[in-house]
Amino acid sequence: MGNVARPSALDGRLGTGSGRRKAKDYARDNAQMPAGVRWFAGLPAAWPGEGSRHVRQAPAAICCAAVTAPDSNDFFFSNADLVLAFDLAPVGLCVLRKRIIQHCNEAFGSMFGYQPEELVGRSTEMLYPSQEEFERIGARGILAMRECGRYADERIMRFRDGRLFWCHVSGRSLDRADPFSCGVWMWEDISARRPVIADLTVRERQIAQLLVEGMTSKQIARVLEVSPRTIDAHRVRLLRKLKVNTPTEMVSRLAGLC
Repeated sequence: MGNVARPSALDGRLGTGSGRRKAKDYARDNAQMPAGVRWFAGLPAAWPGEGSRHVRQAPAAICCAAVTAPDSNDFFFSNADLVLAFDLAPVGLCVLRKRIIQHCNEAFGSMFGYQPEELVGRSTEMLYPSQEEFERIGARGILAMRECGRYADERIMRFRDGRLFWCHVSGRSLDRADPFSCGVWMWEDISARRPVIADLTVRERQIAQLLVEGMTSKQIARVLEVSPRTIDAHRVRLLRKLKVNTPTEMVSRLAGLC
């Protein structure tokens, strides 16, 4: 039976990049897993959690199919299959450490106008419209990931030439106690259904993102640490910029529904 190497980009609590296990070891561990949870390519199909190694489902993008030999419980894995699944995924995928890009696929690079190798080793701050948005979204994300190990939102990002676009982002951390130590993230360009239709300020973009999430002025004010009246004033300016007459029309326009 061949040995299986764990990917070095996802080491830490799951093991180091040099750690190797035989296929029969995974088969043995699978027998102890709950129904439907299996090891794939040296990674469990659920992240280790406090008190249990299979309490949180792992991102499907980093798992590859397991193959069993006829009349055998042994599993055979290929690191090449894992790399292929990651690199050719139709959505943007990246592994981040401290918000620094460790590895990303072609879809992720092209989404922002780069080759993947141009982004490795660089901070994701370069992909945001402003440093303030980079820091504020990071602050929101780290709080959520400490609670449940994952975070998702829809935000405005920046293409290489400066063009702004709406993007759906979701990710999971390997360590809830230190969410940004290492995580796997998925990025999807949603500009086809939600184009950026007005030249908005940084604050207006922040408010637009929260309005699309369904927040009220009071809730947005708490998140941005300003007064509700300030939010209401920005909403009036958004109405004018988006050329709509009601708050409902404004949210629908921001969400790409009209």
